[in-house]
Amino acid sequence: MTESALHSPFIRTTQQLRAFCTRARAAQRFGLDTEFISERRFSPELGIIQVSVEDECAIIDPTELTHLDAFFEILSDSCVEKVFHAGRQDLEILCRMTGRVPTPIFDTQVAAALVGYGEQISYARLVEETMGVTLCKTEGFTDWHARPLSREQVEYALDDVRYLLPAAARIREDLQSAGRLSWAEEEFARVVDEIGVLKTPPQERYRQVRHWSSLSRRHLAVLRELASWRETAAEEKNRPRGRVIPDEVLVELARRAPASIEELEQIRALNPGIVKRHARELLAAIERGMNVPDQDLPRIPKRKAKAAPSPGLVDLLTTVLRACAEQVRVAPGILARRSELEAIAADPDADLDLPILQGWRYELAGHELLDVLHGIRYVGYDESEGRIKTFLREGMAKGEQADFQIPE
Repeated sequence: MTESALHSPFIRTTQQLRAFCTRARAAQRFGLDTEFISERRFSPELGIIQVSVEDECAIIDPTELTHLDAFFEILSDSCVEKVFHAGRQDLEILCRMTGRVPTPIFDTQVAAALVGYGEQISYARLVEETMGVTLCKTEGFTDWHARPLSREQVEYALDDVRYLLPAAARIREDLQSAGRLSWAEEEFARVVDEIGVLKTPPQERYRQVRHWSSLSRRHLAVLRELASWRETAAEEKNRPRGRVIPDEVLVELARRAPASIEELEQIRALNPGIVKRHARELLAAIERGMNVPDQDLPRIPKRKAKAAPSPGLVDLLTTVLRACAEQVRVAPGILARRSELEAIAADPDADLDLPILQGWRYELAGHELLDVLHGIRYVGYDESEGRIKTFLREGMAKGEQADFQIPE
């Protein structure tokens, strides 16, 4: 870290911010972390932004430097890699601020999981294992909106990016040595895609209300209007949705569809303050839902009733998954969750949109799971290798169907 960074850890002016962005573009990557407050808020509020480039690290304070255009531009620069550790929440916050997901990215937690560091290694543990440095993590629950920041807060914040780029370089070397850099790039693209579709339109928010499918189509129309109103109100008040009206109360409102203030007041779980301040809006939302034409009512998706797969069959797939994971020293949970194995076991011929059936996961383990289900492979112990593995049945080839049924 340079002397200038040691004596001046803050980027306080537009000129300093532009100078940092120039250095980051020259290096073609920079480290990035954020500290935010999420409790009792609709959306997490940004406290500070920590950045590092080469041997410098600094803190951008949004309360002092309100014009972040130069920083937002580099977030979208496809020639500059943004390096995070467990960066999903950081990416979500920055996406809300800029309207787009920063790309390209390198997430050290995601990447480390692919080369034997465990499924969700902490930043402190990763720094210790890759750099031999023990971090003092004492400010994790601090108030990042309080000003001025204490010396301890500043040091804690800078540590989160001080070792990020060297640790990322070490993990990148491991990925390249193992031939898994493409795996990591696939995972980074998946994270970016998932964040890019996180925003649910207010009119569709009702599908995320607990127990929404228990309502009739008419009352679902009411819930749709109520949930849309709650979404707007929560965002305006910057309060969690449940602090405006909890899900169970919203469903009860939709089910009973009160038509007057008196009927609203009879719903005991509904906060009287909400009735006092928003009765007119609630009643208007309910009325809109009750007046939706029949042909425009929300539809409840029909779920095909499927027999649950045999627990023993799912256990067998779990064994196959573990064997594949152990062979390449990754945690089984990175490959697939039990719920995914249950879905595959229930209908191995279905066109399922699951990570285990796509990309590097499919090449490593997904095709073996399907081969076992189709009778093409069997599971056994290889004494010469000292491990459990799958074996191709004699006379069978990938893509053929065995002439026996999968046990129920």
